[in-house]
Amino acid sequence: MLRRHRYYKPKRKIIHPQSPSKQQPKKPVNTSVVSMIVGSIFFTAALAWFAYFFLGSDNFKIKTVEISGNENIPMHELREIVDNHLNQKKFIFLSNNNIIITSMSGVVQAIREQYIVDDIKITRKLPFTLSIALEEKLARVVLRTKTPIQTIELDDDQEEDGEEGGIIAGEQVSHNNVTEEEPEEEREMQYTREHYYLDVNGIVVVGKVSDDDLSSLPTIEIITTSQTKINPGDIILNREIIEFIFALFEETARSQEQIKLAHVLYDPDILDELKFITTEGWQAFVSMQISIETQIKKLELALQDKIKSQRSTLQYVDLRIKDRVYFK
Repeated sequence: MLRRHRYYKPKRKIIHPQSPSKQQPKKPVNTSVVSMIVGSIFFTAALAWFAYFFLGSDNFKIKTVEISGNENIPMHELREIVDNHLNQKKFIFLSNNNIIITSMSGVVQAIREQYIVDDIKITRKLPFTLSIALEEKLARVVLRTKTPIQTIELDDDQEEDGEEGGIIAGEQVSHNNVTEEEPEEEREMQYTREHYYLDVNGIVVVGKVSDDDLSSLPTIEIITTSQTKINPGDIILNREIIEFIFALFEETARSQEQIKLAHVLYDPDILDELKFITTEGWQAFVSMQISIETQIKKLELALQDKIKSQRSTLQYVDLRIKDRVYFK
């Protein structure tokens, strides 16, 4: 008897869509991330506003520059130097003319590029004032100016030919319709002398030259025909000449040949040469185109050799030729 096999047929499970009331709940939104984003935006905006308020706007613009301590440096030149620096840009888009970010070292450097001073102190006085206190260099050399004056003695005939008191020194006189120069033997050349202090830049410094400074400081003598008054702040010599003269005094002071300088004679018409006068009475010509050490070394060798026996009657020594020494 045959058995019939029965097959099992699983029933299909019918999934019914859930009603809205039975749907799974959504995940809650992370409010901390939102707060962080909002906070970052607010902080960035606040930082930008503060940066603009303190650095980019005119709220802290320098309105007053106080300068003190400059006795010989012209005030308008200092103001021009400071203003040029303050008008420059910093970090491309910011201005130096801001009391908070202005570079005080930049102001110091700008002044020192033009003038040599002992000290510069800069103070910020919030909100609008920059205070600059200078300490100028002390006098380094003495300038002696000599102005020639002719003293002429007139006889009775010359006084009659002159108008109301004679003639002016240096003019020609006429006798019997014959014009002739005044005899040389009747002329006597005299000089007026004035002394001034100079700083390392060759600028005239305020102060009356004392006798102690005349004997201790290097002295530069200039013969001039100009009657123009020299005032504090006038630039008489450049820094290169001052430094050369200092080196000359220092080098001769170190010499073993006892070379003592009385003063240095400078001729403005001969820019690259100087003449120094010694306390013994003889003089020497030097060139500013040759090392001062080289020239003084040549002088020492000449004094030790050829000039040794003639030093008491020595008149001058010429050191301007590089490999030779001429003397008389």
